[in-house]
Amino acid sequence: MKRILLILESEANRKILTDALSSHYQVLLAEDARGLRQPFDLCISDGPSLRRLEKAIRERRQAEAPYYLPFLLVTTRKDIGLADHMLWRLVDDLIIAPIEKIELRARLESLIRARELALETRRLAQSDALTDLLNRHHFFLFGEQEIERCRRYGRPLSAMMLDLDHFKHINDTYGHLVGDQVLKEIANRIRTSLRKNDLASRYGGDEFALLLPETTPEQALRLAESAPPY
Repeated sequence: MKRILLILESEANRKILTDALSSHYQVLLAEDARGLRQPFDLCISDGPSLRRLEKAIRERRQAEAPYYLPFLLVTTRKDIGLADHMLWRLVDDLIIAPIEKIELRARLESLIRARELALETRRLAQSDALTDLLNRHHFFLFGEQEIERCRRYGRPLSAMMLDLDHFKHINDTYGHLVGDQVLKEIANRIRTSLRKNDLASRYGGDEFALLLPETTPEQALRLAESAPPY
Protein backbone atom coordinates (compact mmCIF):
# COMPACT_ATOMS: atom_id res chain seq x y z
CA MET A 1 0.00 0.00 0.00
CA LYS A 2 1.42 3.36 -1.02
CA ARG A 3 2.17 5.88 1.72
CA ILE A 4 0.65 9.37 1.49
CA LEU A 5 2.04 12.00 3.85
CA LEU A 6 -0.27 14.87 4.82
CA ILE A 7 1.18 18.22 5.92
CA LEU A 8 -1.86 20.41 6.47
CA GLU A 9 -2.43 23.30 8.85
CA SER A 10 -6.13 22.62 9.31
CA GLU A 11 -7.12 19.68 11.50
CA ALA A 12 -10.47 19.56 9.69
CA ASN A 13 -8.71 19.23 6.32
CA ARG A 14 -6.46 16.49 7.70
CA LYS A 15 -9.54 14.53 8.76
CA ILE A 16 -11.31 15.06 5.43
CA LEU A 17 -8.32 13.84 3.41
CA THR A 18 -7.56 10.99 5.81
CA ASP A 19 -11.14 9.73 5.48
CA ALA A 20 -11.01 10.10 1.69
CA LEU A 21 -7.69 8.28 1.25
CA SER A 22 -7.39 5.69 4.00
CA SER A 23 -9.28 2.99 2.08
CA HIS A 24 -6.72 3.08 -0.75
CA TYR A 25 -3.48 4.31 0.86
CA GLN A 26 -1.57 4.30 4.10
CA VAL A 27 -2.04 7.85 5.38
CA LEU A 28 0.75 9.44 7.43
CA LEU A 29 0.64 12.80 9.22
CA ALA A 30 3.36 15.37 9.83
CA GLU A 31 3.29 18.69 11.64
CA ASP A 32 6.92 19.76 11.35
CA ALA A 33 10.19 19.04 9.54
CA ARG A 34 10.75 15.85 11.53
CA GLY A 35 7.69 14.31 9.92
CA LEU A 36 9.29 14.73 6.49
CA ARG A 37 12.05 12.30 7.45
CA GLN A 38 9.75 9.27 7.45
CA PRO A 39 9.46 7.23 4.25
CA PHE A 40 6.55 8.10 1.97
CA ASP A 41 5.62 7.88 -1.71
CA LEU A 42 3.81 11.20 -2.09
CA CYS A 43 3.16 14.26 0.05
CA ILE A 44 0.04 16.45 0.09
CA SER A 45 0.57 19.93 1.49
CA ASP A 46 -1.31 23.21 1.69
CA GLY A 47 -0.03 26.72 1.13
CA PRO A 48 0.66 27.67 4.78
CA SER A 49 2.63 24.44 5.34
CA LEU A 50 4.66 25.04 2.20
CA ARG A 51 5.62 28.50 3.39
CA ARG A 52 6.49 27.27 6.88
CA LEU A 53 8.43 24.18 5.81
CA GLU A 54 9.83 25.29 2.44
CA LYS A 55 13.47 24.72 3.45
CA ALA A 56 12.77 21.27 4.93
CA ILE A 57 10.76 20.23 1.87
CA ARG A 58 13.56 21.31 -0.48
CA GLU A 59 16.07 19.36 1.60
CA ARG A 60 13.84 16.25 1.61
CA ARG A 61 13.41 16.34 -2.15
CA GLN A 62 17.13 16.91 -2.64
CA ALA A 63 17.96 14.01 -0.33
CA GLU A 64 15.75 11.75 -2.45
CA ALA A 65 17.42 12.85 -5.70
CA PRO A 66 17.91 11.50 -8.29
CA TYR A 67 14.71 9.65 -7.39
CA TYR A 68 11.45 11.48 -8.00
CA LEU A 69 9.45 12.26 -4.85
CA PRO A 70 6.16 13.99 -5.76
CA PHE A 71 4.47 16.77 -3.78
CA LEU A 72 0.86 17.80 -4.41
CA LEU A 73 -0.39 21.23 -3.37
CA VAL A 74 -3.96 21.64 -2.13
CA THR A 75 -4.94 25.27 -2.56
CA THR A 76 -7.87 27.62 -2.99
CA ARG A 77 -8.54 30.10 -5.75
CA LYS A 78 -7.67 32.90 -3.31
CA ASP A 79 -4.16 31.50 -2.92
CA ILE A 80 -3.53 30.73 -6.58
CA GLY A 81 -0.60 33.17 -6.64
CA LEU A 82 1.37 30.91 -4.31
CA ALA A 83 0.57 27.94 -6.52
CA ASP A 84 1.96 29.77 -9.54
CA HIS A 85 5.18 30.50 -7.61
CA MET A 86 5.64 27.01 -6.16
CA LEU A 87 4.50 24.82 -9.04
CA TRP A 88 7.40 22.80 -10.50
CA ARG A 89 9.77 24.47 -8.04
CA LEU A 90 8.57 22.89 -4.84
CA VAL A 91 5.45 20.94 -5.89
CA ASP A 92 4.67 18.85 -8.95
CA ASP A 93 0.93 19.35 -9.27
CA LEU A 94 -1.94 21.16 -7.59
CA ILE A 95 -5.59 20.63 -6.88
CA ILE A 96 -8.02 23.42 -6.05
CA ALA A 97 -10.51 23.07 -3.19
CA PRO A 98 -13.29 22.05 -2.90
CA ILE A 99 -11.88 18.68 -3.91
CA GLU A 100 -13.66 15.94 -5.80
CA LYS A 101 -12.55 12.52 -4.54
CA ILE A 102 -12.26 11.03 -8.02
CA GLU A 103 -10.10 13.93 -9.20
CA LEU A 104 -7.88 13.59 -6.15
CA ARG A 105 -7.40 9.85 -6.76
CA ALA A 106 -6.57 10.53 -10.40
CA ARG A 107 -3.93 13.11 -9.48
CA LEU A 108 -2.40 10.85 -6.84
CA GLU A 109 -2.25 7.80 -9.11
CA SER A 110 -0.66 9.83 -11.90
CA LEU A 111 2.07 11.18 -9.61
CA ILE A 112 2.70 7.80 -7.97
CA ARG A 113 3.02 6.08 -11.36
CA ALA A 114 5.50 8.74 -12.42
CA ARG A 115 7.54 7.99 -9.30
CA GLU A 116 7.40 4.24 -9.92
CA LEU A 117 8.50 4.74 -13.52
CA ALA A 118 11.41 6.92 -12.42
CA LEU A 119 12.49 4.32 -9.84
CA GLU A 120 12.24 1.48 -12.35
CA THR A 121 14.12 3.43 -15.02
CA ARG A 122 16.87 4.15 -12.54
CA ARG A 123 17.01 0.51 -11.44
CA LEU A 124 17.31 -0.70 -15.03
CA ALA A 125 20.07 1.81 -15.75
CA GLN A 126 22.03 0.50 -12.76
CA SER A 127 21.45 -3.20 -13.30
CA ASP A 128 22.90 -5.94 -15.44
CA ALA A 129 20.09 -7.02 -17.77
CA LEU A 130 20.61 -10.75 -17.26
CA THR A 131 21.29 -11.10 -13.52
CA ASP A 132 19.70 -7.92 -12.13
CA LEU A 133 22.84 -7.32 -10.06
CA LEU A 134 24.60 -3.99 -10.37
CA ASN A 135 26.32 -3.47 -13.68
CA ARG A 136 30.05 -2.81 -13.72
CA HIS A 137 29.76 0.96 -14.15
CA HIS A 138 27.46 1.47 -11.17
CA PHE A 139 29.42 -1.00 -9.05
CA PHE A 140 32.46 1.26 -9.45
CA LEU A 141 30.35 4.39 -8.93
CA PHE A 142 28.74 3.22 -5.69
CA GLY A 143 31.95 1.47 -4.68
CA GLU A 144 33.94 4.70 -4.80
CA GLN A 145 31.37 6.35 -2.54
CA GLU A 146 31.54 3.46 -0.08
CA ILE A 147 35.34 3.44 -0.09
CA GLU A 148 35.37 7.18 0.64
CA ARG A 149 32.93 6.69 3.52
CA CYS A 150 35.05 3.93 5.04
CA ARG A 151 38.20 6.01 4.73
CA ARG A 152 36.54 9.01 6.34
CA TYR A 153 35.26 7.10 9.34
CA GLY A 154 37.99 4.49 9.59
CA ARG A 155 35.68 1.56 8.99
CA PRO A 156 36.66 -1.86 7.55
CA LEU A 157 35.80 -2.75 3.97
CA SER A 158 36.48 -5.87 1.92
CA ALA A 159 36.14 -6.79 -1.74
CA MET A 160 35.63 -10.21 -3.26
CA MET A 161 35.89 -11.54 -6.81
CA LEU A 162 34.19 -14.70 -8.04
CA ASP A 163 34.33 -16.47 -11.36
CA LEU A 164 32.81 -19.73 -12.54
CA ASP A 165 35.09 -22.64 -13.36
CA HIS A 166 34.50 -24.36 -16.69
CA PHE A 167 31.69 -21.97 -17.67
CA LYS A 168 32.78 -22.07 -21.32
CA HIS A 169 32.25 -25.82 -21.23
CA ILE A 170 28.64 -25.28 -20.09
CA ASN A 171 27.98 -22.90 -22.98
CA ASP A 172 29.68 -25.15 -25.51
CA THR A 173 27.92 -28.31 -24.32
CA TYR A 174 24.43 -27.10 -23.43
CA GLY A 175 24.14 -23.78 -25.24
CA HIS A 176 24.05 -20.15 -24.17
CA LEU A 177 20.45 -20.28 -22.93
CA VAL A 178 21.45 -22.83 -20.31
CA GLY A 179 24.54 -20.75 -19.56
CA ASP A 180 22.30 -17.75 -18.94
CA GLN A 181 20.20 -19.77 -16.50
CA VAL A 182 23.36 -20.76 -14.63
CA LEU A 183 24.41 -17.11 -14.34
CA LYS A 184 20.96 -16.14 -13.06
CA GLU A 185 21.05 -18.88 -10.45
CA ILE A 186 24.51 -17.84 -9.27
CA ALA A 187 23.32 -14.22 -9.03
CA ASN A 188 20.31 -15.31 -6.95
CA ARG A 189 22.55 -17.25 -4.57
CA ILE A 190 24.88 -14.29 -4.22
CA ARG A 191 21.95 -11.93 -3.60
CA THR A 192 20.43 -14.10 -0.86
CA SER A 193 23.81 -14.54 0.84
CA LEU A 194 24.55 -10.84 1.25
CA ARG A 195 23.41 -8.18 3.68
CA LYS A 196 21.35 -5.15 2.72
CA ASN A 197 24.33 -2.76 2.43
CA ASP A 198 26.64 -5.12 0.51
CA LEU A 199 27.21 -4.41 -3.17
CA ALA A 200 27.19 -7.19 -5.76
CA SER A 201 27.73 -6.87 -9.49
CA ARG A 202 28.20 -8.88 -12.61
CA TYR A 203 31.75 -7.80 -13.36
CA GLY A 204 32.20 -9.63 -16.66
CA GLY A 205 30.87 -12.62 -18.55
CA ASP A 206 31.17 -15.20 -15.76
CA GLU A 207 32.78 -12.94 -13.17
CA PHE A 208 31.13 -11.32 -10.15
CA ALA A 209 32.45 -8.61 -7.82
CA LEU A 210 31.31 -7.94 -4.26
CA LEU A 211 32.00 -5.04 -1.92
CA LEU A 212 31.39 -5.73 1.76
CA PRO A 213 31.20 -2.71 4.11
CA GLU A 214 31.93 -3.22 7.81
CA THR A 215 33.75 -6.45 6.93
CA THR A 216 37.36 -7.24 7.80
CA PRO A 217 39.49 -9.40 5.48
CA GLU A 218 39.22 -12.25 7.99
CA GLN A 219 35.43 -12.02 8.00
CA ALA A 220 35.36 -11.88 4.20
CA LEU A 221 37.53 -15.00 4.01
CA ARG A 222 35.20 -16.88 6.37
CA LEU A 223 32.24 -15.80 4.25
CA ALA A 224 33.91 -17.03 1.07
CA GLU A 225 34.88 -20.36 2.59
CA SER A 226 31.45 -20.93 4.12
CA ALA A 227 29.58 -20.35 0.85
CA PRO A 228 27.91 -23.48 -0.50
CA PRO A 229 29.50 -24.96 -3.63
CA TYR A 230 28.00 -23.68 -6.87
